[in-house]
Amino acid sequence: MHPDRVNLIIKRRVLCGALGFTALALGTSYAQGPPREAPVSVAIVEERAIAPTLELVGTVEPIRRSTVAAQTAGAVHQLMVEEGDRVETGAPLAILDAVELKIRIETLTSARSELEAMHQDRLESLKRSKKLYDKGRISEEEYREVLHSEHALRFRVEAANGAIRQQEDRLDKTTIRAPFDGVIVRKHAEVGEWVNQGGAIVDILELTTVHVLLDLPEQYAAQIDPDALVIARATGGVALDGKIVAIIPDADPESHTLPVKVEIENRDQRLHAGMFVRATVKLKGRENALLVPKDALVSRGPLNVAFVVQDGSVQEITVERGVEDGALVAVKGRLSAGQQVVIRGNERLRSGQPVTVVESDGGSE
Repeated sequence: MHPDRVNLIIKRRVLCGALGFTALALGTSYAQGPPREAPVSVAIVEERAIAPTLELVGTVEPIRRSTVAAQTAGAVHQLMVEEGDRVETGAPLAILDAVELKIRIETLTSARSELEAMHQDRLESLKRSKKLYDKGRISEEEYREVLHSEHALRFRVEAANGAIRQQEDRLDKTTIRAPFDGVIVRKHAEVGEWVNQGGAIVDILELTTVHVLLDLPEQYAAQIDPDALVIARATGGVALDGKIVAIIPDADPESHTLPVKVEIENRDQRLHAGMFVRATVKLKGRENALLVPKDALVSRGPLNVAFVVQDGSVQEITVERGVEDGALVAVKGRLSAGQQVVIRGNERLRSGQPVTVVESDGGSE
């Protein structure tokens, strides 16, 4: 058979196969029907006056930071913590070698026992001397000699007690304890290492409450509301409420910013020292804003989107998230007051997808 005729037959078979596949696909699509409508709950976009806000950046600082030092000299016998450990107030961090101190305390205690026995004998002698003196059987000089001897031994016993207490205090200081609840962030000594009095053992931070230092442009100094809550967010983290504790009147001459200190409860340890934070600060006065429930916003990487219901389907709208007002959040974007936004069922929606509204503003359709 001629080659040209063979090529023609092959082309016809390929074309017929493609047409058959297309017909099969169209038939299957037709059998399945139109795309299924997704059930959703919606809320109405509100517009009302709220306090204007300012977005600031800052860094997290521990409310307390301490380098825990040795209060007496000695070799490190035990190091009981590692970096990252959480400790409570009074927990032992390290123990210094105390063998010599214990021997010294035993020696002083033994010497004190001897002095106490001598003093007890002298007290008995003093009692007898007092009776004899009262009866006129010994002179005043003899009585006073016994009295002075008893006083001298009593002072020696007290001095021995003081020496023992001093050594016991040193012994107690060989156990180095946490000054507050915190996290160990650095070790300065290891087992066997000699540390002098005042030598650093560990660094500890208290992070159950933290301070965030924000840089406030100086032109907003008179507009900031010191009594308003501050909403702080670390990278990838949830929003945390804070309160302004100080607007420090020490402007940076280069950046023209003022430090604003914000205090935040950090019981879950979500914020760490040195972490970068973005914060929303309310300013004095009021301005109109669009508000939607927090559940209306869906994260798309670094963006936030909302789904607006229009003519039985949804449109995805990119919005800029603003200040929170209770269960609502202010947004900026191509939204209008009165529009319906999806608040449940929006996790897997796509723009243009048909939907059925099953609940609106808490009421069933």
